[in-house]
Amino acid sequence: MTGIAAIESIEGEEVTLLQALPRGQRRRITTRLPLVASVDEAAASPRQLAFAKARRGAISEQQPVAPRPDVDSAGWQWQDARSRPKRLKVARAKTAADRFKQATAKAQGGKGQIIRNDPQAAAQAIYDLLVEEGVLRK
Repeated sequence: MTGIAAIESIEGEEVTLLQALPRGQRRRITTRLPLVASVDEAAASPRQLAFAKARRGAISEQQPVAPRPDVDSAGWQWQDARSRPKRLKVARAKTAADRFKQATAKAQGGKGQIIRNDPQAAAQAIYDLLVEEGVLRK
């Protein structure tokens, strides 16, 4: 879990968390223990008393716990992650007029070519462009 703003309740093996979302929104999540969560910047900072108790604390007794089988992951299928395609051109205009000019302007590259009546050559030209831009690998 990422972006946790608060732990609302822990009842048995069920935890209710408050997740921080963009623009100040919050989402309530209920999940089972054990879990790994990261705290968001929107979470309340810990009180000074928490640091003092942590320094004074000591583990006096350890109790062995039998591991539980993870029944949820038995049905998962694992695969390698795919690389995401690279974004081609990003418009950096500040006004609508600037965006319109960028969208309607002619390309300054001069690399254009006209391929007529040859689908094989057109496909090869498209493939070469995608390799050049880094979208595909040879």
